[in-house]
Order: sequence, then structure tokens, then C-alpha cells
Amino acid sequence: MPFEYPYRDDALAIWHAIREWVASYLAVFYLDDAAVQSDTALQRWARIVRAQDGGRVATFPQVLSTATLVDALAAIMYAASAMHAAGNFPQANITAYTPLAPGAGYVPVEEAIAVTTEAQWLDLLPPLDMAALQLSLTYTLGSVHYTQLGRYDLPWFLPTHRNVEIQERLGSLHHALGSIEASINARNARLPLAFQYPYLLPSSVPQSINI
Repeated sequence: MPFEYPYRDDALAIWHAIREWVASYLAVFYLDDAAVQSDTALQRWARIVRAQDGGRVATFPQVLSTATLVDALAAIMYAASAMHAAGNFPQANITAYTPLAPGAGYVPVEEAIAVTTEAQWLDLLPPLDMAALQLSLTYTLGSVHYTQLGRYDLPWFLPTHRNVEIQERLGSLHHALGSIEASINARNARLPLAFQYPYLLPSSVPQSINI
């Protein structure tokens, strides 16, 4: 599709919405860098993430600031929600079709390199039992949906909790995700079915990894 890259565009839009939500939420509790740096439990977590006997993420900040905390939490939320959704949910109707995305080649490499005929191509594809297994597995993996990004049922996030600051910020997230949803639907409506990209519709993106 000339000039269009739906995964990039949809993922970036969701990333920005998540980061804005994280920044606004943390601002309720941490007014400045000093507040973040004085949170000993938080700083201990950062050290564990970096440590060789911990997370081994050598590039993680040694001391968290407000900005680095926002970036870290937004990255975690994005990876577990939208990024995983983009890789997982296409399995149900793309990877499940074995001729399009075979899980393996079933002839020696030297024969696969020399495939030139339809018969040779069919020999390369998985046998029926393995194709059926791939269909069953990937369709299941790509079909499990529960929870929704930005929709939280913990009391802290519900209107009945009367936490006005949190409700206002959560409302902004809902508005941003709703706008992204509308934009994706509008784009898909003008594209042929084969080129539509529904996998990052916010209503279909879970809060975290489903399966």
C-alpha cells in the first residue's frame, strides 16, 4: 500500500496515548524528580532491573527520574498490550493458513532452494496432520480476547471511588483511544478487505498478554 503502514501508524498512536496516560497518572503521586528519587522501593526496583543477578537490563537508568519512570512504565504497558496484540492476533486468520505461513519446510534445505514446480512446492509444505496442528494452535492463540486497554475494574479506577484526578486522566485516555479507533475504522473502510488492518483497534487490544 503506497504511503501507508498501518502497523506503524496505529502502534505509534497507541504508544503516545499510553505514554500520556502514564505521565498524567504518575503526576498525581510524584510532583517532581525529588519525589521519585526519594521513593526507596521504586529506586530499589530500578537497581534490580539493572542488576546482573536481576533483570540484566544494562541500559535501564541507575536512578529513576520522573521522565525515565514514565518512559519505563509506558514501554512495559505498550509491550504487554499493543505490541503483543500486533504479533499475536494476526495468527488467527493469517498464520493459521499453512500455505501462506508454514511453520516449517519439510524437505532438505538443498531441495528447498531448488524448488521450481508446483509439485515441489507442495512437497515443501507441512503434511496434513502438521497443518491441522498449526491451524488449531495458531487459531487458538490468536482468538483469546479478554480485558481491554484502558478499561480497569479495580475500585481505584471506578467512578464510585470519587477520585476526581484519576477519573479525569482516565477519561482523557478513553477519549484518545476512541479517536484512534475511529481513525482506524475510517481507514479500513476505504481499503479492500485484503489490505485492512484491524489488529490494533483499541477495543481489541487487551491490557496485557492474554495467552
